[in-house]
Amino acid sequence: MATPLSSRRIRGGLHTAHVYLNGTPVGQHVGKGYTAFTCDLSATLRPGQINTQQVRSENTPSEAMLPRMNSFDWANDGGLVRPVSLLLTPRVFIDRIEIVATPDLEMKAAEVNIRAIVRNNLDTPQTVRLSASAQ
Repeated sequence: MATPLSSRRIRGGLHTAHVYLNGTPVGQHVGKGYTAFTCDLSATLRPGQINTQQVRSENTPSEAMLPRMNSFDWANDGGLVRPVSLLLTPRVFIDRIEIVATPDLEMKAAEVNIRAIVRNNLDTPQTVRLSASAQ
């Protein structure tokens, strides 16, 4: 059995988050402050010792992301805006599920698209079988 993966799930850091463990960069999430992301901590985690995690949040205006520069009509808040949690997962796991539903009110139906983001933290490709059903 493979060693579990230790990762940190950050559910929202505005608008760019840089994540460090024991002073070593372990990940970043750019320009999508309200979306969750994970960082693999396995390589830098020191089991049985005190570990220090830091998240640097940056909300500097930029032309590359919304709001563009200073063109917005809301407070340009920054920081961690949603919970942070430690996850112990297998090396291959479902990171997140994205669901987009487009209703057709006339037909009383909807088109539903489901996308599973599967993370493989092994050195070799893996086969994963997923299924979905609707009722």
